Amino acid sequence: MKDVKNALVISEYYPKILPPDSDSPQPVTRLTPHFHDIVIENVTATGSTSAGAIAGLPEAPITGVVLRNVKIDAQSGLTISFAEVSGDHVEVKASEGQPIKQLAGAKVSLR
Repeated sequence: MKDVKNALVISEYYPKILPPDSDSPQPVTRLTPHFHDIVIENVTATGSTSAGAIAGLPEAPITGVVLRNVKIDAQSGLTISFAEVSGDHVEVKASEGQPIKQLAGAKVSLR
């Protein structure tokens, strides 16, 4: 991908991508999203505004996200919250700020 706004987005927040600053768990209902077991591999993105976001809900964290052979070069980094993310050969470069920003509930294991 080249010159996309967000290189990678997995978000349980609608219509926004990232959680609000103060986000407390809500009751789990039949409408609560449950994202899990997602594999993304062999992706290269350059010239992105943002590397993206992986954002689950406090009451329903995203589990089992695996990134393999992912290379992202963006203005801002990848934000992860309430999500379990692992991966091999993951490279995120951000021209501003941290390449990978871990917020509340982030469990990240990348190599």
